[in-house]
Amino acid sequence: MDLEKALDIGALERSLCFAGDKEPGLPPWLEASWKEPASFWEGLWERAKRISALHPASVPFRHYDFYHDTVHRFEDSGRQAMKEADGKEGWKGLSFAALGQKSLGLASLWMDSGAEKGKVVALVFEEGETLMLTLLAAFRLGMVVSPIPPRGRRLLAERLKNLSPDFVVAEDMHASLRVFSGFRRLAHEALQGKAPGSDIPFSSSGYVPQETAALLFDPTCPEPCIPRPVTAQTLYLGSLRDGMLAMGLKPGDAYAAPGFNPMEIQPSLMLSGLLAGACLVCPGTEDMEKKALQLASVKLRILGVSRAFRESLDGVSVDLGKNCSKWFRHPGEGPPSQGWNDFMKEKGLEKAFAFNFVWNASLGGACLFSAGLTGRVHGNVLPAAGVRWRMGDMADPSLEAAGFHGIFMPSSETGDCGEDAVWMNASAMLSPHGRQWLFSPLPHTGAKGLYYPRKEALDALGDVLPPPSFASLVFLRPQGFREDIVCRLLVFLPLKPEGEAEKKQGHAALLSEIRTCLARELGEAFVPDQVIFLPLFPLLDEEGRVDEQWCASQYLTGRLQRKARYAVFQKTGALKALCTRLQTTSATELP
Repeated sequence: MDLEKALDIGALERSLCFAGDKEPGLPPWLEASWKEPASFWEGLWERAKRISALHPASVPFRHYDFYHDTVHRFEDSGRQAMKEADGKEGWKGLSFAALGQKSLGLASLWMDSGAEKGKVVALVFEEGETLMLTLLAAFRLGMVVSPIPPRGRRLLAERLKNLSPDFVVAEDMHASLRVFSGFRRLAHEALQGKAPGSDIPFSSSGYVPQETAALLFDPTCPEPCIPRPVTAQTLYLGSLRDGMLAMGLKPGDAYAAPGFNPMEIQPSLMLSGLLAGACLVCPGTEDMEKKALQLASVKLRILGVSRAFRESLDGVSVDLGKNCSKWFRHPGEGPPSQGWNDFMKEKGLEKAFAFNFVWNASLGGACLFSAGLTGRVHGNVLPAAGVRWRMGDMADPSLEAAGFHGIFMPSSETGDCGEDAVWMNASAMLSPHGRQWLFSPLPHTGAKGLYYPRKEALDALGDVLPPPSFASLVFLRPQGFREDIVCRLLVFLPLKPEGEAEKKQGHAALLSEIRTCLARELGEAFVPDQVIFLPLFPLLDEEGRVDEQWCASQYLTGRLQRKARYAVFQKTGALKALCTRLQTTSATELP
């Protein structure tokens, strides 16, 4: 690789920006970075050293100091590290200096409570100032971080159980929940007037390259509640690349990405800006329509547009392109449909470069990115720079695909891993498109590219559905004008109320309970698009649950709907339900 060219970030950025009528190719420098990762990272590092008078304390492939390079390095710059909506009409800022002072005080308080290097700490917060403060306090002490948003009690409990952290940090309103019992808590804010302890070292604790710096959950894989260890090298270098190159951030720039799933993007998104000396703008997740109008007044280097953010702006007159030259979306949140193109035109983003980013923090950050096009939303992606990768076979990802179509499998370790590479399933299916690829989510994912936790959902419904009732989930792949996978919950109620009025009233009340239950136990993202009640008795498997393969086949071919019309199937189902109830009652009465 030409080292001098690698240092010219501006030239690399320009090689990724095109007018909408052109088809971008594969930049030679990007292809070279896959073959010689070490040269790419050394070149990028030389550029990173020049963005501040105080050089980073980290040295690639030797050691990494997150706290020094994200906070202490920029404390005298006078710039802001974060802007957060103040609940009124403006923003409250957090400077790098304030971030350093507050996180130092928090780290001192944690040391008094027994926190130390290598201990695992779960940070149960939404994106915002508190998450940033606790994240940096943990990095200062050399702890292993695991950010978990407080969404879905059942999923949160399962993740904490599998993580088994040494400490948990959470808001007081959440910490009182039973899910946190049994874990040692740390304060999420320093006491007023308490000065940092004198015993805390000025220099923060660093990490060796292969040391675990984070335990992160991948919500797109079939095991979304199993933590995945992420080394300091993977987390640091991936964040450095995403901030300086993918998003093109420079010191003093501002960026925002409201509405994205925090399990996918954090802590990578936050670290990407901090390492570049940039400011993360957090409008929050509530009242996004109002926050979007505020966001339009902030000059942004790049704006991330999630489906939730896009839909919150339907019918809202706002010019996002006035202060924004680049924007990105997740290609898993729908193909480049008319809805996305209408949004781009209506919100003034036609002249801004449109990118695609696929964030997966458990793999080091944005594992897929793209070239930027003006005036056109597209579905093209490219593997991230500086990481070796291969295509996995669709039937067996452990085998390399014979052609260029398959499952994207990046190396688990950022850097030059050579023959020791461990290939990770990124839950992305890529198909060649010119000299780039088209992105498709894998069949096991549900809406918005996330894996739907079927077992947890059905377990939660067991507390709501009247016995003997049964439930199953069916997913419809997007077709035609549809952008998303449609999730339908089929509820089998063989013992239905007799009257039509009673049936409608009972279904309405049960529907409300089902939606409330799933939103509380799993989070709003996993509430089904539709709930369908069927007066039938389903085929059950050995565990007494609905046979999913039978149910999907019967429903997608229309057989279930036809059976539900005939009294013979309804009466037969009711009889089976009565027999099941009788067997259950008899079993419980046995001595």
